[in-house]
Amino acid sequence: MITIKPEEITALSKYIYELSNISLNTKKKYIFEIRLSPLVKELGFSDYKSLIDRAKKDRAMEQKILNAITNNETYFFRDSSTFELLKYTILPELVKKKLK
Repeated sequence: MITIKPEEITALSKYIYELSNISLNTKKKYIFEIRLSPLVKELGFSDYKSLIDRAKKDRAMEQKILNAITNNETYFFRDSSTFELLKYTILPELVKKKLK
């Protein structure tokens, strides 16, 4: 695995936030390495800075980074209780407040 430098973590975190509003904890170095090192290796880069540089020129690369960094968890959308809470509690309360 290619080791990520602190300045690369900061740059990646900022870049990902600018792309997606996803705020990543820069203290969790392993998340960046585990999720992005396969992409760095696949592209033949020796560091993560090269990945950022390439992504700034290539929109498809931006999407690859976002796909790698996000966990693509769909549990939220499969849990009906979340939507029931929204439908029967939260939205009615918001409508009530708006009508006052």
